[in-house]
Amino acid sequence: MILLCAGVLIIGATIRSFAVSYTVTATVTAQIPSQPAIINEPAPQQHFTNAQAAVSGTCPPHTYVKLFRNTVFSGISQCPSGSFQIQTSLSPGANQLSVQVYNTTDQAGPASSPMTVHYDQTQALAPAAPSSVPTTIWVANLDSRPYTGSTVQRMSENPTIVGWAPPWSIVTLTFHSNPLTCLTQADEMGRWSCTLQQALAPGLHHVDGVAVTPSGQRLTFPGFEINVQASLPSQLVPTSSSPLIVRAEYHYQVRLSTQPSELLVTLAGGTEPFTIHTDWGDGTTTTERRMDDAPFTVSHSYSTPAEANKDFVVLVHATDAQGQSALMQLSVVVKGTGLALVASSTTFDQLLNDMRHWIWVIWPAYMIVVLMAIGYYLGEREEYQHLIAKKQARVTNKIKRAT
Repeated sequence: MILLCAGVLIIGATIRSFAVSYTVTATVTAQIPSQPAIINEPAPQQHFTNAQAAVSGTCPPHTYVKLFRNTVFSGISQCPSGSFQIQTSLSPGANQLSVQVYNTTDQAGPASSPMTVHYDQTQALAPAAPSSVPTTIWVANLDSRPYTGSTVQRMSENPTIVGWAPPWSIVTLTFHSNPLTCLTQADEMGRWSCTLQQALAPGLHHVDGVAVTPSGQRLTFPGFEINVQASLPSQLVPTSSSPLIVRAEYHYQVRLSTQPSELLVTLAGGTEPFTIHTDWGDGTTTTERRMDDAPFTVSHSYSTPAEANKDFVVLVHATDAQGQSALMQLSVVVKGTGLALVASSTTFDQLLNDMRHWIWVIWPAYMIVVLMAIGYYLGEREEYQHLIAKKQARVTNKIKRAT
């Protein structure tokens, strides 16, 4: 009986380990929106001097809105209460914007009429004058491009750096690792410009900035890195083969707070390396460096109350080596675990799950025990027959002696 019970357990575990799993999904189709989303801001033909803009408007409740810029998907916003807002990046020149509304089963409603806005990049690249007399030193432009401290910008062998400092300060820029210095003086407004006369070797260089005011006060600017390119002309805005674009796919999905939220992102255009900064909408940010434009995944786990769904606006901001930037707004809807039922295995199921990892050991051991039991049984039968024969012989001898 013990061997029989053990055999049933082992066979059950073996069958479970060789079973084929199937995933079955079903969708209850939501009502398709009958009204389009409408863009209220920005206004048609509006001009921007910033590479980013906020697109807002109205939409049917309990839907979500996709923004398309020049017919390419450029951001997402949930629409729980009849309005939406999407942050997007703009390309130099004309940008055609349109939005389309979707229900929670990803079925599209009517699209809005396209509208055009303009990004005036030339005006945006001019170094802005401070509103008051500078009291510190800072960098405004690198080879006619806006300085961004979060990226390594590509520059010429004889870079030109423009910035601001207290009026008449003596400004010294030091280029490492083979130290070269560039010396200049701020004007009466505090603007300074320095072009390095000695050529830098191609590659990465660290730059430090120091300003000494007329009163003798020493001011420093946090060091930054530049990537020198031998073929890049100085004092010109380098152009990429194509503008930097952040691409992503979106399908409506509600995730549990116990599950990591993963977003698949792809970069197009621009010049490597890329820096990707992700704001997850709950006060958490992540930053990573990418050396190519291969698809990659950004992931984050949220902690939310159990009683309701919460929409987190996720901003993925990418910059390349030339200082180009691109922005993609996405959405993650998260539900707390609450009192949801959690499937738990019975003791018997857990036992089978534990056993199946050792099937390759259990089966040979079990067969050896079975053979030993059969051998013991046959030996016992042989001994039993021998004892019966001896008993019968004693009885026969007694009968013969009695007669």
